Amino acid sequence: MRLLLLLVALAVVDAATSPIKINGWYACSARTFATPAPATVAPSASFKTTAFSAAEPDILATLLRPFDASSIADFAVASTQTTSSVPVECAEFTLPLCYESLCSAAGSIPVFVKRMRATKRSSSTKALWFLQGGPGASSVAMESLMTLLYSMLNGAVDVYTMDHRGTGRSYKLTCSASQIETSGSPTKGQVLNSVLSTCIKDINIQIGANDTKALRSFSTTSAAMDLSTLITATENANTFVYGVSYGTYLVERLMQLENPSIKGYILDGIVANSGSKDNKLTVFNDWDKEVDEAAQTFIDLCKTDAYCSSKFPGSDLRTALTKLYEALDSNPKGSACAKLLEASSSSPPSATLRALFSDLLQDQTLRSMIPALVYRFTRCSSDDVTAITNFAIQIDIDDNTPRPSDSYRSTMLYKLIVTSELWRTPTESYDTLKKTFMNTLIGSNVAGMVTTYCIASGGKDPNCAQERAPSNNYKWQYPRDIYYDVPITIPKGTSVLLLSGLLDPQTAARGARNQYDSFIGTAKRLVEFNYAAHGTIVNTPVTTKGGAPCAAQLVGSFVTVDGDVTALDTSCLAAVAPMSFAIKPSLAKSYLATDDIYDGVPTEKFTAASTLAPGTSAGDGAVTTSDTVASGYKTATIIGYVLVAGLIVALLVLVLRKRKKHTQAHSTLYVEPTPA
Repeated sequence: MRLLLLLVALAVVDAATSPIKINGWYACSARTFATPAPATVAPSASFKTTAFSAAEPDILATLLRPFDASSIADFAVASTQTTSSVPVECAEFTLPLCYESLCSAAGSIPVFVKRMRATKRSSSTKALWFLQGGPGASSVAMESLMTLLYSMLNGAVDVYTMDHRGTGRSYKLTCSASQIETSGSPTKGQVLNSVLSTCIKDINIQIGANDTKALRSFSTTSAAMDLSTLITATENANTFVYGVSYGTYLVERLMQLENPSIKGYILDGIVANSGSKDNKLTVFNDWDKEVDEAAQTFIDLCKTDAYCSSKFPGSDLRTALTKLYEALDSNPKGSACAKLLEASSSSPPSATLRALFSDLLQDQTLRSMIPALVYRFTRCSSDDVTAITNFAIQIDIDDNTPRPSDSYRSTMLYKLIVTSELWRTPTESYDTLKKTFMNTLIGSNVAGMVTTYCIASGGKDPNCAQERAPSNNYKWQYPRDIYYDVPITIPKGTSVLLLSGLLDPQTAARGARNQYDSFIGTAKRLVEFNYAAHGTIVNTPVTTKGGAPCAAQLVGSFVTVDGDVTALDTSCLAAVAPMSFAIKPSLAKSYLATDDIYDGVPTEKFTAASTLAPGTSAGDGAVTTSDTVASGYKTATIIGYVLVAGLIVALLVLVLRKRKKHTQAHSTLYVEPTPA
């Protein structure tokens, strides 16, 4: 196997030395889109009801969200001021639709690349590539990181990013002929299970074959071969590659290609690439278990935190949360807050809260709202109902802040890679995964993914018998190749730095440890951050005034010391900011209309002011539903609220499909999906 992998890798390197058609390089902007306007704040007014319904929330939205770098906006702006005269260039490379070792479909595709050129050049000038996750997200979120690291490295390093194939400007996969992903479609731009087979047929015909091997043209390996080809073509023999989230899985595949120009690899928010026999391979079937692991750590921290623990005297957050679930489920109409949740879903109220808290846990700022919401749901006074409803309304307004980059994301690439490489087969049943979810304290309910998997794979697994059947013979799952689930030997002359957050519910800390252990070789180092959520490069703030996030400093040091993991400057670890369960008064007021998230009385009642239908965005015109979050791929949330004073019960359906915060990371409210 090792020899076979080496022969294929050599073939890729050889192909990369052949002439490649390049449309570029052109002078371009460091930012693809203009700096967005400040987030809108909900107006004060009497409550109004806005009822948008999403027939089938997409569980993919809560799985591996695209990484968001908006929380380092201030650093990026400051860096831009010092790099405004730096040459930024863009180009489009023409690469084969199929690489010879993977598939045989004819044709070529464009692949978009952006770079910032070092101002002082020599034969030893280094290059640093940034790879986004998703899968399915474009490179737009990487632009802030490019600017930050370029500045930190004093403009001495070429910094690159790219849209991996199938996203953004690199032949985005979309159902163009069927028009399913337009906001005017019957599904309002969403690729629901009811239309998934049609979309699958559409793109298969675009590619030119009803052959699952042809789908390998958009596999992780094909994307890695693109990257290897581009690194060789840009002729920099001292290259370092950073990947975040799914981007780590892509970089791990790149390692298997052993490009001699690469000297170091950086993995942040790690997807483990091997170990299925020992249940160490990252698969989304285990999503709820891994979310619950991070949640248990978070809950334990509340118990040892003086501020958080003081809100649960004689008890603790774990006990309070368990009792809240039991009370809500045993008597769904027993209180105004129970009715609030009971009105929103056919599932038990606790299922809605579990999923809501799962999405908040993914946001390093808003996760501290979880204990406060448990506190207010438990007490459930009229003021608490107002505060909770204000919170939901402001989240909805955040979601509808225009994001032009949403149009660059590909829902279909996301589904292709997840169902082909990140889902354990044969699949568990819906009921089995639902039971796992209901046994968590906090989880997302990945059971809804079973239907999508069954349609994409052709529905032959035993546990697909009760799921929606595909409506045609086209599939959306490619055969796994020789690199899949194979332990990686660290290429000779290279090293790997692994970065992990112990409060990351999206890529569990044990996945990083499994990947570290599975690497064959000694040139490796794992750095864990006790309080970091997903993407340590932005979620490791330091107490040093003006200091960049610690993980960003480690990335810079890794490049500076030529990947020598023993020489890494880790001094910033001592300055990482401690865990805090407090919410800044200004932020609390913007979400709850009170500066005290636990006991404050709201001074306003926000208006449910959303006017956009699902699948639309004020910034993009007719956009796709690719909005997963990370991702974009946002799910619908149904939250009912009770107006105690007026004895009015209304249903507020908040569509959280495009939420992007400009001052903190993403979070989404999520309600359990129902099979289509």
